[in-house]
Amino acid sequence: IGANWWVDHRNFRPAVEEAKSIDVIVISSWADFKRHYRIFVALRKVKKHYPNLRVALVGYNTSMTLDDIRAQAKYYGVEDLIEFHHKIPTNEVGDLLRRSKINLLWSRFEGSPRTIIEGMFSNVPCIIRHGFNYGMKYPFINSKTGIWSKESSLADNIMYMMENYQNFSPREYVMQNHTCFLATEILENTINEHYSNENQEPLRDLAVKINLLDHM
Repeated sequence: IGANWWVDHRNFRPAVEEAKSIDVIVISSWADFKRHYRIFVALRKVKKHYPNLRVALVGYNTSMTLDDIRAQAKYYGVEDLIEFHHKIPTNEVGDLLRRSKINLLWSRFEGSPRTIIEGMFSNVPCIIRHGFNYGMKYPFINSKTGIWSKESSLADNIMYMMENYQNFSPREYVMQNHTCFLATEILENTINEHYSNENQEPLRDLAVKINLLDHM
């Protein structure tokens, strides 16, 4: 279990209706390693086929600022496709996810990002870069939840997912296999494998925790 097991699913739920006004959402800090510029290269290709493509970027300042990201988008000719959202609260992130078709993560390496699971609770499938985290195989990326994509095929895969996102069922998968309740159960069972006290009573009823951006 990792950081993205502790998402508060109550903040993320599917859209009531099927109409989606955002084709691609990217939720990440404004940082070099999030590789927005490579996303913009792919979006420039997609724009030729889908001139009305709509993209939402959600983030906050770290090694870069929102102005830096805007400048990159302008350089690659895709600024007109994008709505920018800077350091918005969790409920607004949930609202944007409900409007989205695809949740895109394009970093090469990081821990276990919550944003992918947040999207899945909103029933939004994902695209993740092939080889992410040195090629670790994550069971929560599967035929129900999303696809892996190579750099050279990102534009094609964005278009594929735009046309086929309704064939995925990520919320069903994570509700059954990847919740904070299940993580707590796994943790409790693992502790009990090694735990003992004078009465040999097993540890029970661990509190369920949740993680947010800035705090637990």
